[in-house]
Amino acid sequence: MTDTHRSPSGYDLTPPTDAERERLEADLTAEEARVLLSHGTEAPFCGVLLGEKRAGVFCCRECGLPLFKTGTKFESGTG
Repeated sequence: MTDTHRSPSGYDLTPPTDAERERLEADLTAEEARVLLSHGTEAPFCGVLLGEKRAGVFCCRECGLPLFKTGTKFESGTG
């Protein structure tokens, strides 16, 4: 039996080990770590992907798991 947990789409959702988490976190910039690990937010209307319209999938910068498809983005007016 395996310890991996799979999503319905087949993604491995097994939590990272402490060593894997340290390696993933070491690869983040200070700003990325602030947003991803310390519940920070980006300033409004400054994200490099704000105007991204190409078809594709946005993925987590830390673990690489898919977050949402470009087509599901909407203009909330909040940045």
